[in-house]
Amino acid sequence: MAPNLYILLRNIFVPSCWRLPSHSRRGSRDAPKKAHIVHEHWDFPVPGTYEYRPGRGWFLIQLDLDQPGAKGQPFEKPQQVVYCNVLERWMFLSDYKARCHWERVMMPNARKYDDPCHMRFLRLDDSVGYLMCWDEDGKPLDGPWMLWEMDEKKKKLRYAGTISSRSLVGKRLSSESTLTTGR
Repeated sequence: MAPNLYILLRNIFVPSCWRLPSHSRRGSRDAPKKAHIVHEHWDFPVPGTYEYRPGRGWFLIQLDLDQPGAKGQPFEKPQQVVYCNVLERWMFLSDYKARCHWERVMMPNARKYDDPCHMRFLRLDDSVGYLMCWDEDGKPLDGPWMLWEMDEKKKKLRYAGTISSRSLVGKRLSSESTLTTGR
């Protein structure tokens, strides 16, 4: 049988037909192939037993016994964990939501009479830096991300530079190679 030329050309020229293997996708804890609950032990974000619930994700259901506050009993209400692509780690959903917030800011390249943009920010681990990771519609932005800092006097965010490397987001920026200021 001769190969189908249409399917061959479609696979070559249509990017939506290209698929990455599941093990090469960033941030995916392999979900079980069958639709059943799976238990795993993780050391991060908190050492304990985590449960995968099909269609809902991963939940912390019990702390390790050596952790403070651990009673050896499962939680009444399990805590959901989500993968943060910006910080490249798993976080509790409550912590993730507490770090994200919307604010109106003037873009650094905006003219004097332009309106402020309503953007979504993610607070970094140092509690001072904020990254603009989503646009006005809530869609994720690809890096490099703009770094903003809270102005203590005005209680507003001010532009501090751009982060060019995803692996340096969680660390406090100290070198000029990772921070580019546009002032």
